[in-house]
Amino acid sequence: MTTALAIGSFRSFRAGRGGTAVSAASEALDKLYVRVLEHLNVPAIQSAPLRGLLANLQDLYDRCSKQGWDGYDAVPIIEDTYEEARHLIAMLPTSCPPPDITPDPTGHISFEWYKSPRKVLVVSVNGTGVLTYAGLFGSGKIGGAEPYETSLPAAIIDSLARLYS
Repeated sequence: MTTALAIGSFRSFRAGRGGTAVSAASEALDKLYVRVLEHLNVPAIQSAPLRGLLANLQDLYDRCSKQGWDGYDAVPIIEDTYEEARHLIAMLPTSCPPPDITPDPTGHISFEWYKSPRKVLVVSVNGTGVLTYAGLFGSGKIGGAEPYETSLPAAIIDSLARLYS
């Protein structure tokens, strides 16, 4: 008899956050386990630029997850912020040009879409489930904060459309 594993959404089947890991080795294994499960959730058709963003994000997290990563007093990027950034990348439409990803000394991660000096959008995550954003569109300015969980807020989608229209 053959047993098959149906691959569906593994989001509810997660270790980490509140797990029982007590040693450094078990914490590392716990994080690896979470990343494997998340990898199973990444759509197979996700575009190459968005896959590249995930690699850039991992590098950024590895470099900036310690206090003072900037040589001064920068706040470390915590795992919740990293996970929100991964989630935001996964929610981006595949037709969306890839943003530049930068760490902020406040521990936030920012995504910047730059088209020209007066056409730019910046969206930041901080591990709280709220996206903050600011944009310039010619002489117009926007900004705000939007909670999100399962999809990009309309304000962000509309701003991206406005930026690239």
